[in-house]
Amino acid sequence: MPFGLLTAKMKRALTPHVAGAEVWDLGAGDLQRAIQLRVMGARAVVAVDKEYRWKPPKIHDPNIQYIGHYFEDVKPPEGGIDVALVAWPVSTVLPGLLTLLVCCRRVVYLGCNMDGTVCGWPGLYEHLLGREVLDHAAVPENTLAIYGGPCAPRVALAEEWAALHPQRYWSLVEAGRRAVRTGPFRGTPPFDERRIPITPRRGAA
Repeated sequence: MPFGLLTAKMKRALTPHVAGAEVWDLGAGDLQRAIQLRVMGARAVVAVDKEYRWKPPKIHDPNIQYIGHYFEDVKPPEGGIDVALVAWPVSTVLPGLLTLLVCCRRVVYLGCNMDGTVCGWPGLYEHLLGREVLDHAAVPENTLAIYGGPCAPRVALAEEWAALHPQRYWSLVEAGRRAVRTGPFRGTPPFDERRIPITPRRGAA
């Protein structure tokens, strides 16, 4: 399977979380994932990428909006972001990205830290480890993880564990075994959990 593509299982896992929602694609690039999100039923997509400052994308879907700014210059909506997609993030530390993720009720991660491939940086995974895993599907070339709100310390996914132990190459199976052996992650998430927007329960006042 080519790197970055969703398997059928991943599509099935992702669809219920994006259908009918406004999804922020953080680091949207060529908009292929934004288009795919719309096909999967997203009500609207907000595509964020600094490259759009110099080369605005050609969009034929009125429900795809683009923002051409660095992450730190993007202002999230007052009510927070319902769903954010972070796909194949660069390994450079991006504090502005973390600031936006704090405002998200759900975060969808797509990437790979296996066999020498590197996505993101340790602080990103420390943030994600502070969230509940709602769904997860992985193959050696690609991992999809869907996160909800804050949670108690939990065992890292293989993808997260490999990201936090970059001193050597890991296979998906070996990283998963090491994560279970290590036990729940006890680090302090680098975000204020109280700032994550909470989705009211049905029937709540």
